[in-house]
Amino acid sequence: RIGILSHGELSGLIYRETDSRPWRTLLPLANRRATLRPIGFDSPNNRIFVAGLTEQKRWTIFPMSPADGTMGEPLLADPEYDILPDHFIPSIDGHPLAAPIFSPKKDALIGVRYGTDAPRVKWFDRDLAREQAAIDRAAPNTVNLLVDMSHDGKRKLWYAFSDQNPGRYFLADTEKR
Repeated sequence: RIGILSHGELSGLIYRETDSRPWRTLLPLANRRATLRPIGFDSPNNRIFVAGLTEQKRWTIFPMSPADGTMGEPLLADPEYDILPDHFIPSIDGHPLAAPIFSPKKDALIGVRYGTDAPRVKWFDRDLAREQAAIDRAAPNTVNLLVDMSHDGKRKLWYAFSDQNPGRYFLADTEKR
């Protein structure tokens, strides 16, 4: 469990292992604007994820240890583009083009949507990487975004768009293939 603290321009992060354990401060309240922000928790792997700056001053996603608050290596980085920008996150039809993707079933980070010269996604889940490839083959010449899924992960809502197509939604059911 994590708690995100905020007070005006100040932000922080607290953590506790179980309901019966006390909260511990991992990041005390401080002005972290333009340096670091919490974005989620991966329960099965017991990792916190934060958006922060790389050495090249590009925003990306880092794992953080709940044991001591140390940050690991970036999960994904680009020397020219922000993976998870601090400001102005472009969107299409209300769907952010730069965002972490969490699975409700797995309660884990399964991918990251980001932009370079075009919208992209990096899947950390092999099954979803295969599903993305199948969707891309079925709907070629479009950017295909996973925008929602059922809690059990069997039904997924995709949004397909391009510079020639304003977009359409379709439902993929992995049980009915």
